[in-house]
Parts: sequence; structure tokens; C-alpha cells
Amino acid sequence: MLITEERRLYLRKWEKEHRKMTPQRKQAMKIRSRRCYELHRKTILERHKVYAQVHSEQFKEYAHGYYLEHRDSICERQKTYEATHREQVNAEQKARYHVPIEGTCELCGSQRNLERHHPNYGAPLAVEIVCHSCHRKIHDS
Repeated sequence: MLITEERRLYLRKWEKEHRKMTPQRKQAMKIRSRRCYELHRKTILERHKVYAQVHSEQFKEYAHGYYLEHRDSICERQKTYEATHREQVNAEQKARYHVPIEGTCELCGSQRNLERHHPNYGAPLAVEIVCHSCHRKIHDS
């Protein structure tokens, strides 16, 4: 069956009209997408890990190129941050040289992605050793 040009245009117009993104449709798509991700999470994360390993050189090249292109603004942002957060920067520098990151997370017991957390920047050597995810939870709460 041959479709005439007029029919083809009508179908395109009809499809555009009926495919508009309504709030209900958007919400349904979001729910569907989330369910799919949860169902296939392990496979997706494994693929991302393999992709990152295979393309690590490209990522490094891109990051280096970005830095070279935006060096001035990056340095300016860093100076501004250090000026406005002097106490935090000093505490982080002291802890970096005097408190080694070893052992396990004090909250969950994980041994991976450990970081130093300063509950009080006035005491720079009094740090908690926590994993990255627990550190995020501390700062988010």
C-alpha cells in the first residue's frame, strides 16, 4: 500500500499532536525509567565500569584539555574558595599530612573510598575516617 505525501504529512502532524509531553506522561516515563534502571542496575554499572576502563585515556585527554582551556577561571575559583574558607582549607591541609587514611569506615565498616571528615574545623587533627557514601550522608543531613 502506497502512502501519499498528503497522508504522510497528516500522520506526522497527528503524531506530534498526540505525542506531546503532558505532566502525566512525563511522570509515567520517569517511573518506567526508574523501574528499568532498578531492574538492570547491576548490568548497567558493570557496563559503565568497562566503558570507563576502555576509554580512560580519552577521559584524561578531555579533562586535561578542559583544564588548559579554562585554567584562568579554575584558578580564580580556587583562590576565591580558599579565601572564603580559610579555616577549612587549613584544617584539611594539616590533617592530610598528620592523619593517615587507614583502617575502616567508622560508621559502616567499609574499607573502600575512605576520606577524612572534620566534625569541627577548629580541631584540625580530630577527624573521623569515613567512606565516601557515609561522608555524603553526613553532609546531606
